[in-house]
Amino acid sequence: MPIMDRPVVDLGVRFFFEEAGGRLEAATAVAKAAEACAETADLGKAVAIANDVDDPVEEADRLIGMAATLSRLSRGRRGQVKWRRSK
Repeated sequence: MPIMDRPVVDLGVRFFFEEAGGRLEAATAVAKAAEACAETADLGKAVAIANDVDDPVEEADRLIGMAATLSRLSRGRRGQVKWRRSK
């Protein structure tokens, strides 16, 4: 089983969550734009804009999954973290 440095794992997990947050902020902005169009009764444009939400949400989901996988892979068989101290 590979031994992972805790600071490296922590950095990777934080990176994935920061990137996921950015994707979700982008999706939120798109959803707000679609909502604004819907409020002005431009439903066709609202739907067209809302279709652009899928990609950033899917990317955020993948990034969160990568954070979870990295965290899980850094643990031993019994759920204990196997860390190597950085020198």
